[in-house]
Formats: sequence, structure tokens, C-alpha cells
Amino acid sequence: MSTPGRLLDLLQALGVTVAIEGDKLRITPASKLTPDMLEELKVNKPIIMQVLVASCHCDPLPRWNEPGGAAGCNPLKHTRCPVCGYVWQCKVCGGCRRCRTPG
Repeated sequence: MSTPGRLLDLLQALGVTVAIEGDKLRITPASKLTPDMLEELKVNKPIIMQVLVASCHCDPLPRWNEPGGAAGCNPLKHTRCPVCGYVWQCKVCGGCRRCRTPG
């Protein structure tokens, strides 16, 4: 069984989006999920919903004048994410741009 963060990364790599609708998770397209993935989503639903609500949803796309987007990537200036280990800290909310962990 993987962590909720790794599960969300895997789903994103498969082109699957996960969103909150009321007290349910909306999975699009659900046809790409295996029975094991569905079970992991059910088991981790509360954690996944917390991550989606509290995570960085700032624009992740780089701008022409900011190659890294509105994010700090220098490990000497910005903190490493405790969840994924990347240094891609949002300059707007302080969250991690890679795994969306709140700052």
C-alpha cells in the first residue's frame, strides 16, 4: 500500500483527476483505476480530502519572466518539503508545488 501522496502522484501520472464534491471524491476518469487503487482511495479518503483542501492550488505554470513559476527552487534559500523532499516552495502560500503539501 502506498502513501496518499504517492497515490495522488500515480493518479496524476495516469491522467486521473481527483476532486472533492461535498463529502465524496470525484475521480475522472474512474475507468483508469484498478480495484487496488479504488480500495486505497477508500481507505485513505479522509487524508486525501484533507490534502486536497489544505494544499497549494496556486498556478503551477511558469511565467515567461519567472522560469520556475512563482516558486522558490533554490535549496539554499527555500526549505525542502518534508513529504516529497523537493524544493519547490510556492511564493504565494508557502506550500509545496510538487506534492501540494500546505506550507
